[in-house]
Amino acid sequence: MPTRPLTQLTLALLKPDLTANSLKVKEVFSHIQQNDFNIVAQRRLLWSKNEAEAFYGEHRGRFFFERLCGYMTRY
Repeated sequence: MPTRPLTQLTLALLKPDLTANSLKVKEVFSHIQQNDFNIVAQRRLLWSKNEAEAFYGEHRGRFFFERLCGYMTRY
């Protein structure tokens, strides 16, 4: 029985200033699809500060950590 090749998945996060502009979001989605990526799931969410800190936890203690978490939760 032949084996199927593994599918590679990529997580894309659109930053808050971009998502504030629906035309820019459409451009990004179009660009993704034009480059042979398939969008298999999508979700719009607003992160809490705790969620952003958990996601970016590997950067905790770095000079930009607080600014990054604040930026990703401001909208």
